Amino acid sequence: MYPLIFLLTTLSLVCASTVKLYTSKNYKNKCGEVSGGWVYGHEYHNVPSACKNKVQSFQVSVSAIDSGVRLWSAYKGSGDVQCGGKKAGYTTEDWSRPSISPTWNKKINCIEFIG
Repeated sequence: MYPLIFLLTTLSLVCASTVKLYTSKNYKNKCGEVSGGWVYGHEYHNVPSACKNKVQSFQVSVSAIDSGVRLWSAYKGSGDVQCGGKKAGYTTEDWSRPSISPTWNKKINCIEFIG
């Protein structure tokens, strides 16, 4: 029983998709990291409060098991199931953006993992 739990825990950590978020350009001043996925369906997570409305660069790593990652502009409310606002980006593979223009109107405040 315990080896099975260890195996599943290890796989979930290794196979999860991850989004690293930074408050400065060129991947400096990391404000947080959001991991999820490896599920059938959709999983939604707000960015950490230190990142809210402050993301200037990001790195997305999509696991081989997941179908993709969507970045959304609106913070998910406490009663909301899904992210909201405008879709700030979507990828099915690893994606990095070293600089987000200050005039870019699509903030990154919520992450959707697609399994």
